[in-house]
Parts: sequence; structure tokens; C-alpha cells
Amino acid sequence: MPRNLIGYAYILLLFTLSYSCQTGGSRFGEIKPVSEICVESYDVNRLPLEISEMNSDPDEVTIRYRFVSQNCLCDSNPIFVCERPANWTVKMNGEEILPSKRQHMFDETDGCYVIGGRVLDGENVIELQGNGEISRACIAGDFNVLASDETEWLVAPSKTLKVAPLSGQGMPFYSGEVSYSRKYEAPETIGRRVLRITEWEGESCAVWVNGAKVANFAGKSLKKNIGPFLKTGENDIEIVVTVSEGDAGLLREFTIE
Repeated sequence: MPRNLIGYAYILLLFTLSYSCQTGGSRFGEIKPVSEICVESYDVNRLPLEISEMNSDPDEVTIRYRFVSQNCLCDSNPIFVCERPANWTVKMNGEEILPSKRQHMFDETDGCYVIGGRVLDGENVIELQGNGEISRACIAGDFNVLASDETEWLVAPSKTLKVAPLSGQGMPFYSGEVSYSRKYEAPETIGRRVLRITEWEGESCAVWVNGAKVANFAGKSLKKNIGPFLKTGENDIEIVVTVSEGDAGLLREFTIE
């Protein structure tokens, strides 16, 4: 064979091997998903409360919040959260309750009151008496928020989340993180492997591979080489989506190529 043809053949071989390495070609074997995408974890749900009744006089302000509960929420350990607890005497269904000294939800100026053992089926009333202003109050816990027939919100026991928008699963006011996971089986030779995320909704995404954080982004899509973080056998891929109130909070699909 002429020398120049041998040279061309050698260059072609190098190019083929290089392309195979970069694209996770067949010589590395296929990485196969061994589970569906599932919701691994999430933060507490919450229901913002609107003032239903307010009486003011020069010496004392009385504010009442009302919410409706279904099938009791004792097991979800819900809490009532309001600002500046030192300014208020708080009652839950007529019984005075005290704030936790160490627990906060928004910042150190708020008060958290455990109300799990005091929630009744049907209507519940939280009353504040004192001097001050309230700009936000809510109940928080592991429960669902549903729209009732009377065009008001109903809190009910939580259900397992699916890979679908949070707003349609009893979490229309959710703000926090949602963790999605999937397991993959990797061959003995791994090489370069590109994780692709193209369908998601939220503020930001973080990617974890076998417990190591490998990427954080806020764009529309991500392509990331995660080959160095994979191992032969089973691998855990976790995508943590951060959402704010009103976001769908959804990760539809991700692939490894």
C-alpha cells in the first residue's frame, strides 16, 4: 500500500476512536436506566393565610385566620407561622399556644407554633391579639392544599408525588426544593458520558451523581460530561429543582448518552 494511503488510514482510525470516546460510542457499552424517574424528597408544603376578620382599637388588635381541614392533620405535624410573635397572644380554636424558641421558617423574626394536636376536621380558627402588623402568615407541613367547592382552600393528608406539575398535586403555593432521582447501570468501561436535561421548570437545577455535586444551572437546558463521576454497576443520579411559589416545579426527563 502506498505510504500516503497508510497515513490517511491511520488518521481515519484516530478520528474514529476519538469520536467514539467523545460520544460514548458502542465500544464503551450502553448505560441503561434501571428505574423510572421518581420524586425522592421535597420541603414542607404551605398554605398562605388571609385575614378573615380584624378588629382594631387604640389598645389592642384582634386578627382571625380561618382554614378548613379534612381527615385531621395530626400526623403531618403542621405549624402556624406568623411574624413578630412577641407582639401577639395566639390562640388555636380558643386555646392559647406558644411559639417554638428555636424553630423559624422565613427568618429569625417569625414565630412557629406547633398545631398538629389542635387541628379539627372542618373549620379551624387562629386568633392573634396584641399590637403590631402582620404581612404574612401561613400553615406549613406535610399536607395537600386542595380547592374546595366553596372556592376556598382545603388542607388534606398528603399523597405520594408523581413526576407532574406540583400545582396539580396539592402544592399550588409550594416554595423550596424537589429532588428527582433515577438509577442507571454502567458497563465496565465508561468513558465520556453526557447528561442532558431539556425539560424542566423552576428557578435552578443542581445535579448530583453518586452523592457528588457535579453541576448547577439556571438555563433552559444542560449538557454535562458526568463520566468521571460514574462507576461500574449501579449509579444514582439526582436532580434537585428549586422552585418558588407559582412555578410548576417539574423535571420531565433527563438522559445519559
